[in-house]
Amino acid sequence: MYHYLLKSLKIGLWIFLPLLFLSGAKGDQDFYMANFVAEKNELEATEPFEQLLGGEVYFENTLHTNKEGIPFATLSLKFVDDGLSEEHMMEFLITRKNQSSPIKKGKYGVEEDIDGFINDFDGVFGFANVKSLGEKPFFAKKGEVVITEITNLRLIGYLDVTLKCTNGTKILIKRGFNAAKKNG
Repeated sequence: MYHYLLKSLKIGLWIFLPLLFLSGAKGDQDFYMANFVAEKNELEATEPFEQLLGGEVYFENTLHTNKEGIPFATLSLKFVDDGLSEEHMMEFLITRKNQSSPIKKGKYGVEEDIDGFINDFDGVFGFANVKSLGEKPFFAKKGEVVITEITNLRLIGYLDVTLKCTNGTKILIKRGFNAAKKNG
């Protein structure tokens, strides 16, 4: 009888102790989500992201040549708040080296370790400035931008991207977008 009681106590401790250690873990407390409403052509998100993602979405698909004469294509996807201020802004740049035609439909992964600037990498570079979350910008750390339809005037696709600030705050964006061509 004493043997069964001791064995039950040991098993109980092995179950209880890990739970005790895990309960004190901080985890991802600073984490914001964003959702898309396709009918309205706008993103809606939990506060304080609403101002930024409730605004307009624009794109620009351009071709360039670097100093060495190598062609590259860049697609800029820009989210601006309703007030059109620089206070809240998010942008994704999709760049393809050695490409002399504009960016097309496809899946483009986030490039975490960018050594140069726009024309020196293949993939997605993303950033967000959200004043209400602090002065420090957020940078895309993982995920992808998928373009499902592209015309001269409209770009449709979805984001599955995690942006992270230097203080550890994260923003997860996992929804679609419907962007208009940038005028001018």
